[in-house]
Amino acid sequence: MGLVLNLIINRKSKIMKYLLAYLLLLSAPVLAQNKAEQAIREVMRLQEEAWNKADLQGFMEGYWNSPELLFIGSKGVSKGWQTTLTNYQKSYPNAEAMGKLTFEIIKVELAGKREAWLVGKWSLQR
Repeated sequence: MGLVLNLIINRKSKIMKYLLAYLLLLSAPVLAQNKAEQAIREVMRLQEEAWNKADLQGFMEGYWNSPELLFIGSKGVSKGWQTTLTNYQKSYPNAEAMGKLTFEIIKVELAGKREAWLVGKWSLQR
């Protein structure tokens, strides 16, 4: 009887281990998405903070620093990180012009290993 009971416990223990491993495997994509979403939200928070300190250089750290960056603003499409920074500097020459920026993130959705969609709103109080 003791041997049979021991086999049942060992078998249940193995089943529990496999079940736990399976559950961890299933939760890995969710954990990765949560980690990526948190990182994206942190970049947006740091951008908002830099803007509100009138730190355009710090604000631009959230952008892809590449000549291939495409930026769509009120004046249309511009290309390049430096062009985007220059345009910001012309439009917002000082803290008074910059005002207070607030981002509202509505949704973050991963589109691939290195891509994500962010839907949100921004407001600027001056």
